[in-house]
Amino acid sequence: MNTDPGVPQGLPLGRGVAGLLDFWIHLSWDGTVFDAVVIDRRSTVQGDLPSVTRVDFTIEGAFVTLIVPADLLGDPQSFSWGSSTWIWPTHLGTTGAHRVDQAPDVGGSACPAP
Repeated sequence: MNTDPGVPQGLPLGRGVAGLLDFWIHLSWDGTVFDAVVIDRRSTVQGDLPSVTRVDFTIEGAFVTLIVPADLLGDPQSFSWGSSTWIWPTHLGTTGAHRVDQAPDVGGSACPAP
């Protein structure tokens, strides 16, 4: 999710690597266990560390649902979002990740606040 014009950097990408997402909602599987976190990267624009908060999720058959409390996201007037699947051969905070699919196929989808 992108909510601000700044370009945050670092986690889950490698230290100093910039990326357009303010919030990274991340579900991972290490081959044994699933885990879900929200990474708030907005503070990295000022050189601070991102905050990482574990969130609830469910997996039912082919459906995965992540529950992200609204207060973690602040109150943006609008935001862009996208979804992607990555192969991350090592832990978060490294640059070895490869995106294998994304939706929408180009850019992000804009969502005005209600």
